[in-house]
Amino acid sequence: FQDYMGRELAATEVDRKFNKGLVQQLTGLEGEDLNNFMVWYRPSFEKVQYWQEYDITAYIMQSFKAFERDGRPAPPKLPKLEAEPQPE
Repeated sequence: FQDYMGRELAATEVDRKFNKGLVQQLTGLEGEDLNNFMVWYRPSFEKVQYWQEYDITAYIMQSFKAFERDGRPAPPKLPKLEAEPQPE
């Protein structure tokens, strides 16, 4: 349980610093592009734990340049799973 709580606290810290409101404000992204950016460029807890406002702003702007350069890619999709029909 402690491991789970540690992961949840780390994810909350990332969400607090890297959130849709801030990303939208800095980049102007909306809708699907905003969601895709949030998936591709979500930083790890190890990165954000020491970041101040300047650091997260610089990271978002640098990442946005890469996102634009790469043609605003869609997030990776999970492979389709084939399942055999179940007998009744």
